[in-house]
Amino acid sequence: MKLVFRNKQLLLTLVTLFAFVACNGKEPARTVKSDGSKPLPTDMTATNSMNPTPADPMAAPTRDATPLEAAPVKDATPVATAPVETDRSKPLTDKQEEILKSVTGEKLGVTKEHYYTSNETRYDLWYPQIDNLGGAYMGVGPDQSYSLAVAANVELVILMDYDVEVLALHKMYFVLVKECETPQCVIELLERKNTNAVYEKAKAMFDEPTARFIKAIHKGSGTHILKNHRARIKQGLDKGGKFWLTDETMYKRWRTLVLAGRVRLFPGDLTKGVTMTQIAGALKQMNIPLRVLYFSNAEEFWRYPQAFRDAIIAMPFDDKSVVLRSITLGEEFKIGWLFHYTIQNAADFVAWMKVPGSFSIKGIARLKRDPIDGTKYYSRIPAPAADVKMPR
Repeated sequence: MKLVFRNKQLLLTLVTLFAFVACNGKEPARTVKSDGSKPLPTDMTATNSMNPTPADPMAAPTRDATPLEAAPVKDATPVATAPVETDRSKPLTDKQEEILKSVTGEKLGVTKEHYYTSNETRYDLWYPQIDNLGGAYMGVGPDQSYSLAVAANVELVILMDYDVEVLALHKMYFVLVKECETPQCVIELLERKNTNAVYEKAKAMFDEPTARFIKAIHKGSGTHILKNHRARIKQGLDKGGKFWLTDETMYKRWRTLVLAGRVRLFPGDLTKGVTMTQIAGALKQMNIPLRVLYFSNAEEFWRYPQAFRDAIIAMPFDDKSVVLRSITLGEEFKIGWLFHYTIQNAADFVAWMKVPGSFSIKGIARLKRDPIDGTKYYSRIPAPAADVKMPR
């Protein structure tokens, strides 16, 4: 028995010696466990991950430790991580849905005029500058936003309006787009003879009051809307301008967004800033930049109130974000029926919203515009000059 004991002692001594050598003459650090059991060395503690726990970058270096230089790797090229592309055909996540529920919008009053069609005829001018910007789109007015949103290939569309009838019009289009796989089908369903058929389809998608609202718009204004679309189709054939009902790719993109529930409607008045501020907060929580903001020519009718300015400053813009608008600047600077078309870097617009004074978009546009492609009818609005002074 004594011989066995001695052999064990010898074996223990050898193990200790080898461990001592392996640790460069230093015993592994140990911790004291509160239960009194024998602790493991800190560099041997088990983890719940298959990956080793990274070293604390703020930890003090061990004395006498000799850093080892990594062998150089020939032709090493850093690998960039590609951004994950959002699948537009899939619905929003439960978290995103919950965030959007926080956007309640504003209670709207009665409006005397209803813009069921756009009188802007050349919004295709913007397509090259907004091509594949992605992110979110926010716009006002009827269906011109459909073309702009798909030209930018966005992942989320926010349509806002101060007129409940325009919001109902969008719902009518939802019904048509869901039913139709082609643009021609949409055109056919807009014919007055199909009012009852559209009403029945609307009842399957919305509550009865909304369905009746859609029926009233279709019956009362469907012919007018159809005439406008046919004029746009003819314009496209004559001049090459395309929109969501003349281009198969654009239509498919729009239909994909609608079917996936990625087009959202909110009641809101631009001048009050309530809905816009709520949307800004929601987009920030969703981590989606607002890449395209479209105002049509709404800004011509008022000077910028503080509520509007604050909402613009709160928007989650990035360096790709742009603002689109049309302005009436007279015969010399128009194209088509009435408008001059402008684009502006969102950061430049934010800078304008911080300039003191009482002014509208016309006051800004008349100060300075940079022509695009040498035209008089399409321009970029720059940031305010450092010494700019606007009327008070």
